[in-house]
Amino acid sequence: MLKSQLPMNEHYAGLYSVMQNIPYCHDSKGPEQTLDLIVPWQVSLEDPTDKTYPLIVFVQGSGWQLADNGFEVVQLAEMAKKGYIVAMVRHRNAFKNNPFPDYLMDVKCAIRFLRANAKKYCINPEQVIGLGTSSGGNAVQLVGLTADDPQYETSDYSDFSDKVDVVISCFGVSNVVAIKDQAEFVEVTQKLENSRYSNTLEQMSPFFQVRPGRNYPPFLLMHGSEDTLVPYNQMPEMALRLDSDGYEVETVTVVGADHESNFWSQQVWDKILNFITTHLPVKQ
Repeated sequence: MLKSQLPMNEHYAGLYSVMQNIPYCHDSKGPEQTLDLIVPWQVSLEDPTDKTYPLIVFVQGSGWQLADNGFEVVQLAEMAKKGYIVAMVRHRNAFKNNPFPDYLMDVKCAIRFLRANAKKYCINPEQVIGLGTSSGGNAVQLVGLTADDPQYETSDYSDFSDKVDVVISCFGVSNVVAIKDQAEFVEVTQKLENSRYSNTLEQMSPFFQVRPGRNYPPFLLMHGSEDTLVPYNQMPEMALRLDSDGYEVETVTVVGADHESNFWSQQVWDKILNFITTHLPVKQ
């Protein structure tokens, strides 16, 4: 008979869980909006801890419709294990009579909610990263360019900021005007147009929202060179727009990659992590 002993995991090292369907936004049309959090067990079990973690606010691409938060959850859990709280934010569906700027207002509301509840979830409110893919990349780019803009705010958590300290957009839509006649986007852009906003598609295009003399966070733009949905040239054009006004921007071309799918690799996630830690070092 073999007998052995193992030490207990007193501080839950390496153990994480997903807190699902946390309501964050009440001042919106339609059903209450929710997000999911990936947190260390010390947070989810409410075990007392004074430690705080940088926050990654992730917005999954969905064509501005209802996102599947499970799509990247395994990869995002690996980011959590490297020292982050990860929030996966749902927003209103453009196909359910929610035109622009509803999705942007929701993401901003989620950020304010998380800052308002930073102590509860052990979040460092001074280190917030916006990470998004495709239409989610569009959302986080706009968040980075419109920090605390009252035209995109709801009354929820109005005492807190919706700014982010880093923007990371993967195959994000930077210029909606340029793709509005593309077959895959005709219907969705029609749903997003809002008669209350002149030039709606320009307002929801980060490319047209860059202004000189602002305090924008650093941008990391990543795109597959063979993207068949969101044209690759959206990335260098957006980067040039930021760079020409003196803002910090880095681009990464994933050679041969299409939209989503074969874009992803460990090297891509390593680059994302390196960009974050360069600008917002994790305090161990």
